[in-house]
Amino acid sequence: MAFLDRLKSISCGGGIHAVLIAAWLLSSILVVIVPVAQWNSAKGDYYASYGKYVEYEQQQEEQNNDNNGNNNNNNNNNGYYYSYKECSWSNWSCRKQQYQYATANGSGDGDGADVEIPNWYIFLGGQTEEHRRRGAAAESTGGETFVYAWTLVMFFTMILYGTYALYKRHPPTAIIVFLAVFAQFALLQSILVSQGVISSDDRELEDSYYGWYGQMGVLIAYTSFWIILFCSVFIVVFIVMECVSKRRGNGAAQKTGGNEYHNQDRNYDAPQVQMTSA
Repeated sequence: MAFLDRLKSISCGGGIHAVLIAAWLLSSILVVIVPVAQWNSAKGDYYASYGKYVEYEQQQEEQNNDNNGNNNNNNNNNGYYYSYKECSWSNWSCRKQQYQYATANGSGDGDGADVEIPNWYIFLGGQTEEHRRRGAAAESTGGETFVYAWTLVMFFTMILYGTYALYKRHPPTAIIVFLAVFAQFALLQSILVSQGVISSDDRELEDSYYGWYGQMGVLIAYTSFWIILFCSVFIVVFIVMECVSKRRGNGAAQKTGGNEYHNQDRNYDAPQVQMTSA
């Protein structure tokens, strides 16, 4: 009942405030839905144009390999490929083992310039060129999916706090700070995925059904852009509303002070003076 009474007071006494909360929640949902729709639409267009032919060719190749018993790829390099298998991003021991398989023979240049990759790089999902060429490119989607999911968790945590603060009519200063910090985070994330996560190498994308748009990093970039837009718009809205609120408060204070002065002047009683005769 208390919640319903609160909503009633908001809708009756502060229609603009109710609209602001509704816009806040609706916009946050659109921040997630719109990028996913864009991403799926782009993937669908690529699949309809090229991806379905790539899928058909791969199916035919797999069928021919099964019929002919073609295991040449598994017998190269003394069973090197035979030991390789795909690992999930969260399976650290498996990824470490497959990394060792992929780099067992080194680069083969013989110049002694091979660099040993540290464990933390493999632990976080990093891949060498040799590792990626052996077929591990799909593994990076596990880490990228985690980054995307965790971004949404943090975003909706901010949305829940903002909804609570607006519901309680708290000053928007804290919300503005959170929005500014999150917008900078989204900007840095979009730069990072554009320069390091999203690949434009035709050799890595030629076997993908969805091409360049099939990468999880593209969805992260789309989402980051909409988060930046969301944060920027509401920062401006809250700053404007705060300025208007302060101006109204100052005007009300001046009006109240003036009324009190006139009331005091109206209620003033002059002291009575008694006249005495000499």
